[in-house]
Amino acid sequence: MMKGLSKSLLFFFLTTTSWLLTVPAQAQSDIRLEKLLRNKKFEKVIRFSQKRLQKGEGDSIAHYYLLAALLDKGSRARGTAGVPDFEKAFRHSDQYPNVHFSASHERQLKPKFRAAAVQLSLHYKGRQDSLSYYYVSFIATHFRDTLALYREYAQKYRPPVAPASPPVTAPSAPGSKVWIEAGEWKYAIPREQPTGISIVKKSEEVLGTPWKMGGLEPHKAFDCSGFVIWCYQQFGYELPHNTRLLASISEPVALPDAQPGDWVCFGSREYQPNKVYHIGMVHSREGDLVRMIHCGTSTGVTVAELNRGYWSDLEYFIVRLKGTGPAGD
Repeated sequence: MMKGLSKSLLFFFLTTTSWLLTVPAQAQSDIRLEKLLRNKKFEKVIRFSQKRLQKGEGDSIAHYYLLAALLDKGSRARGTAGVPDFEKAFRHSDQYPNVHFSASHERQLKPKFRAAAVQLSLHYKGRQDSLSYYYVSFIATHFRDTLALYREYAQKYRPPVAPASPPVTAPSAPGSKVWIEAGEWKYAIPREQPTGISIVKKSEEVLGTPWKMGGLEPHKAFDCSGFVIWCYQQFGYELPHNTRLLASISEPVALPDAQPGDWVCFGSREYQPNKVYHIGMVHSREGDLVRMIHCGTSTGVTVAELNRGYWSDLEYFIVRLKGTGPAGD
């Protein structure tokens, strides 16, 4: 009987080993991550996913398990203890906007992000600082049902929105700024508008400033939209700290007509503000060569060529803020 049992165990071992050898290493890793996630071993999932991403940032499955573990870990925490994990998930999502998940993973992540968005919105509702403002605006970008909260928060954190103003051309309108309505949003432009070249020269003063989520401080930290609105703020503009909202209050410009100071919006080849995930400014043009100044996650504020290298493979369109003339004038 013992011999029979030994033979059975040996057969089981050999067949199991044979099966494992035929399964690719990454598939084995996927199976391990799924098992750990189901068993709520969130720290291990986070650690193993991060190791895989060190080998290749294009590993969408590792991105999925990292996000799922952070969101699940945060949702199981008591009170506000889960906020740091929710923040990490949103920061990771913002840092890697081009990751394409499978339909199944997309369906599983969406409700997790929505639940986290609700918790973060409640957590930040009473606070008045740039980081809180960033998270609320980021949530509003992805979840339309939080836009009312964003609008309420933005009006408290930013200078109060003025009543509807007369048209830009009306000479009788008081003040040094004109407030313009764009759908449910309002923004301000100075009556005496600078040239796009002036804005670009101002932007060059902060070259090298590192990227940080929610950053809006020169020489300390910017995020992509924070860099753009800071440059415009120096000339009296009041704009929303949000890439998609910046695109939505602008109008498309054909590439041959692009001028310094116009905005470069990444996410589509056509004017689609709801798809924008990164924004920069046209820095200069030399024939067909277009340079952009922007704040990248790994480079900070820098000048890059749109026609060559990494950026040439991405989809983008050019816009100009509504109510302004050609930026380069």
